[in-house]
Amino acid sequence: MPNTGTLIKFKHGTQTSYGNVVSKDPNTIYFCSDSQRLFVGDKEYTRPIQHGVSTPESLFPPNSLFVVESGSRRELYFSKDGDSWDKIAILPATIQGGVFGNNTTTSLTFSSKFYIPKLTIDNQGFVTAASNTEMSLPAAPAETSVSIVKSGNGNAVTEITAAGHALTVKSGTTFATKSELDTVSGTASAASSQASTNKAAIDTLKSQISGLTGAMHFAGVSTTDPKGSTGATVARHTSWVIGDVVLYGNKEYVLKVAENIAANWVELGDEGSFLTKTEATNVYQSKTQAAADLQSAKSYADSKVAALNYAPASHSHGTITNDGKCGSSAGQVLVTGESGAIKAAATIAAGNVPALDASKISTGTFNADRIPPLTMSKISDAGTAAKYAVSTSGPSGNSTNLVTEAQVKSYVENKMSTAIVWEDI
Repeated sequence: MPNTGTLIKFKHGTQTSYGNVVSKDPNTIYFCSDSQRLFVGDKEYTRPIQHGVSTPESLFPPNSLFVVESGSRRELYFSKDGDSWDKIAILPATIQGGVFGNNTTTSLTFSSKFYIPKLTIDNQGFVTAASNTEMSLPAAPAETSVSIVKSGNGNAVTEITAAGHALTVKSGTTFATKSELDTVSGTASAASSQASTNKAAIDTLKSQISGLTGAMHFAGVSTTDPKGSTGATVARHTSWVIGDVVLYGNKEYVLKVAENIAANWVELGDEGSFLTKTEATNVYQSKTQAAADLQSAKSYADSKVAALNYAPASHSHGTITNDGKCGSSAGQVLVTGESGAIKAAATIAAGNVPALDASKISTGTFNADRIPPLTMSKISDAGTAAKYAVSTSGPSGNSTNLVTEAQVKSYVENKMSTAIVWEDI
């Protein structure tokens, strides 16, 4: 590999001359004019396609191609890393051009011929041979007569037997005629239509009574406690069903199972489903009284808030007065004193000003004497220095530490005159 920061040399000559160089300089570019190959030291940077009877063992640059020729057989090799060869293609000498397996006829008949392609493939998946294999169909067989014998009555075949080229067909069952089947089909269609009509009527009835399913219904006033030993007792009501509701005193009960026993009755509510006016008056406050109480509470809160409009005349949080003022003159700043108390001050003490980074100064100018001298060791891009014509008249007598445009130009010309020159290999 070339050495960073080292001058580059250019040399040209023949491939043989380059091969005779024992120690190749990594900082020299060699151009072989006869083979048109380019080397940097002993590394080739061109990609020649060469040929021969075998792949070379010497080092080739990565991504090189080589053709091995053996008679009329040719193999193509590829070197990905420059250290080994991989066979990527082969053209066998025994393969002739053309289409294999090409059949000229569009259909096959007895005694006709057709071709099947035969391919030979090596272990690397390359085709090494190809040919056609001819296939022939057998001749047509001789014609043979087949006899059919029918026995029995009816239009349905019940048995078939074969003996050689003779078939015996027996019939015995008679199938229904088309008109008979049409009659049966019509009857079935009528029955299906009637079933559909009946289903629609049933569905209509279900939709009409769907609201009654699971509904509760009032059975009457019970003369006995439903949760007692005899259950509910309602005059002229003896057939109990789920959802029956009875009244007993101020309570309601519903039957959850169609059997009038104490365990099946469920009490609805605590003391009935209705709230009387007298009960409501005793329990709840009237709207008028509630509004009066709310207004009284508001007046009390307003009086307390009004008393807090200003801070007390004397407090422990600084010199802010009860009218919102601090100090006695304009243009002063607020500072904190002992224990953080706020007070007015004419100036800010220097000790309270934080350090200011010079890079934060965005206005004003620096005097020339404040600009440090610039030495040659600090200049990393001499070309840029020359482009902008760095002045030699620096501040504080530091002109000897600056580089001039003429100095840069002279330095570059001297270096180029010794580096970019063709030399013989």
